[in-house]
Amino acid sequence: MPSHTTLPETAGGLYIIWLSDTHFYGGRATNFKGRWGKHLRSLEEGKHVNSHAQHTFNLHHRFEAKILEVIPDKGQRVLTEQIWLDEYWGKPGCLNISKRADGGGHSEETRKKMSETRKGMRHTEESKKKQSALKKLWHTQNLCPVAGLVWVHKGEDRAMVQPEEAKRLVSLEGWILGQAGTGMTGHTHSEQTKQKMRDGSNVGWVWVHDKTTLERKVVRPEGVEEALGAGWAAGMGEFGSWIISQTGEMKRVPDKDLLSWAQRGWVEGRAKGWNHSPRTREKMSKTRAGTKWVCKEGLTSKRVAEEEVPGLLAGGWSPGKGRHKPRSISSPVLLATADVTS
Repeated sequence: MPSHTTLPETAGGLYIIWLSDTHFYGGRATNFKGRWGKHLRSLEEGKHVNSHAQHTFNLHHRFEAKILEVIPDKGQRVLTEQIWLDEYWGKPGCLNISKRADGGGHSEETRKKMSETRKGMRHTEESKKKQSALKKLWHTQNLCPVAGLVWVHKGEDRAMVQPEEAKRLVSLEGWILGQAGTGMTGHTHSEQTKQKMRDGSNVGWVWVHDKTTLERKVVRPEGVEEALGAGWAAGMGEFGSWIISQTGEMKRVPDKDLLSWAQRGWVEGRAKGWNHSPRTREKMSKTRAGTKWVCKEGLTSKRVAEEEVPGLLAGGWSPGKGRHKPRSISSPVLLATADVTS
């Protein structure tokens, strides 16, 4: 990266803005101070036209602008910026979207002529493949700065953090997983979207479980045979008990294994504040509206539409989830007095 030069901000020329230790944006300006002010205001308002720069700023809250070169001549500025883009565009950390310094701008009259000329034209398959390859190359070299992070919230505060930090915040400081307060109050999905969501619900799906790990999941009816062949068992299986480590990691284990886990430093329970958000509970309630649980010995329980229930009951099914082993909570004294070793 070229060395920075400390010069009066009233001049114009080529500049660079560092938005993290590894992410930067470069450009030209007639007046450095004015141009930087526009960038900063757009970023602080969350309205910057460069979405990659906006995401990086949201994550790191850093804005460090530096002058690369003072260039009095306007034409020379464009040429110098193009030389800079030719060297850095597409490389890791460079957030510039366009590889052209002139922006490829055209007059209104020219744009109208181009629009009329191109009506009805379609890209060839070869052209589409080239565009796709260029996009993949750019995203490969410029990874999203928020990739792998998770949302947590507490009251009106929310943040994106590393998974390890999320566990700590949830277990020790009462934060909750999820975004919350995203300004979606009053948002209504279209009827087409609602139908897609209904079609994608788990109505008619079947529970299967792993007897060893107690993991459970729902699969489509046609996928049950495949799941059973892969070692899964029909039904929801044992509920077991939740345990939590000193780092906030949670898992569910069979009750008979609780003492063994206690000796490794785990304790029974869930992380403080863990629960579905009100929004998630509302979604679950809406998804399950108009459905009922039915069960059949030797198979499993499943949730079906209310109009399907009479036919299933006539075919030998019973209403409800059926009989599952009740959750057994081992004695807190047993865990508290266990010989805890690493």
